[in-house]
Amino acid sequence: MTLQMAEVLDVTLREALVEHQGMLETQSPCFLQLETKGELSTIRCRVANSRVISSGRDEDPHFESIMEFLAVNPPAEQALKVLIQALGARGGREAGGP
Repeated sequence: MTLQMAEVLDVTLREALVEHQGMLETQSPCFLQLETKGELSTIRCRVANSRVISSGRDEDPHFESIMEFLAVNPPAEQALKVLIQALGARGGREAGGP
């Protein structure tokens, strides 16, 4: 496993759409770590879909991936709810991914 930073673009209680650098293979297992209110929650996931969104000559490629949650414990569910509310307040995308 390799640690990658990702920006959460959209999230539901079942999945998250994230933007990141570095290819992720579809169906591969992964973990998504969320920090809310100083607390770190880890959610076991699998990559449901991944696509290149930019690959210019002068910049590193960026990808969008849908992470499907496999196991969400109560603290992680609470972190997701906080993140969903925060994304909604800043005008995030519609729930459910691309």
